[in-house]
Amino acid sequence: MYICLSLIMFLVTGDAGPCVEAANEERAQTVTLVALLEDWALEEPETFKEVFREQVRAAFVSEDGKWLPFSPSKFHGRTLPPMDKWYAVRDGCVIGQVTTNGLFIKESNLSEMSVKLLTSSDLPEDTAPRSWDFARWGGVTVKKPLVLLSTPTVGHCGDWHRTDLIGPISEEIAEIFRSKVSSFYPPEYEDKRAKEERVLDRISVSTLTRKESLICENGWRLDGVCLGSEALKSAEVSEFLEDSVPPEYLMLGIHWFVTKPGARTVHLGYSMVLLDFGDFDGDGVCDFVFQAREYAKDGYVLFSHNFEERVDFLWRYH
Repeated sequence: MYICLSLIMFLVTGDAGPCVEAANEERAQTVTLVALLEDWALEEPETFKEVFREQVRAAFVSEDGKWLPFSPSKFHGRTLPPMDKWYAVRDGCVIGQVTTNGLFIKESNLSEMSVKLLTSSDLPEDTAPRSWDFARWGGVTVKKPLVLLSTPTVGHCGDWHRTDLIGPISEEIAEIFRSKVSSFYPPEYEDKRAKEERVLDRISVSTLTRKESLICENGWRLDGVCLGSEALKSAEVSEFLEDSVPPEYLMLGIHWFVTKPGARTVHLGYSMVLLDFGDFDGDGVCDFVFQAREYAKDGYVLFSHNFEERVDFLWRYH
C-alpha cells in the first residue's frame, strides 16, 4: 500500500516534512503530524536572566483519520518525513516556511524529546509583544505559538470564521460555567467551598464576557467565555484568589463552549487559548488547536470530527 506521512507543528516565535510514499499491497493510509513553533523561555545558569529561543515541538499525529499525541518513541523504526521543512499557517492559510535542525533535543523536565531548534524562517516579522495570554506554568510571558504543516495543502475552513456579532451570553452557558467552578473543590475543603459559593453568586449572564467567538455557516458556534474585568475585581473573587494558588486562577480562566443548533451547549474545557483552526489532515472537517494549562502542566489540545474527539498533548513539571 501507499503510506503518505505529513506533519503539522506549532510555531511560537515550526517543522514539517515532505510527503513520503512507501509501497505496500493492502490499502492507502495517511499519517499527519502536528507541531508548534514556540517562543521558549530559558534561564541562564549564571545570571538567572530569561533568554528566549525559537523551537518546534511535535504534538499530534493523525493516522487513518484518528488523532493521537505524538512521541518519538511511538514512531521509532517507522518511516517518517525528515521534519526539517515546515509551512506555517494562520486561519488555515500558509503564511511562510521555516526549517529546523535534524535532531530532537533533550528536555530535562519532559519524558519525551519532541523538540527541534529553528534554523531559518521567511515568516513575516512578528511584531506582537509577549503576552500573559500564552504564559506557561512558570509565569513567563511569551509570544503566541504558530501552527506548522509538512505540506502546503492545508484545507481552509471557509465555513468557520471569527466574529464579535454573537449576541448576549445564554443562561445555559452561565449555568455550565457555574457548575464547573462549583465542582472544583471536594466537600472536605469547607473554607475553600465557602469562598467558592460567594464566587458562584458573581457568575451570571451579566458578569460573563466573550473573549473570542467563531461561527459556522451551518449554525454552529464556538465561544471562549470568562468573567468580565469588573467581576474579577470584586471582593468575592479577590478573596477566592487571595492565596495565589494556580488552580483557582486556571478555573476562572477562559472556558470554551460549542453550540449546535437544536442541541445543548457542550463545555470543551477551561484555561485554554485558541491558536488556530483548519483542515489539517485533509478529511474535509475543521480541526481546532488550543494551548492549554493545568496545575503544574502545559501543552496543547486538538479537537476534531465536529468536536466529538479531543486529544491532549501535555507535559508535567513535577
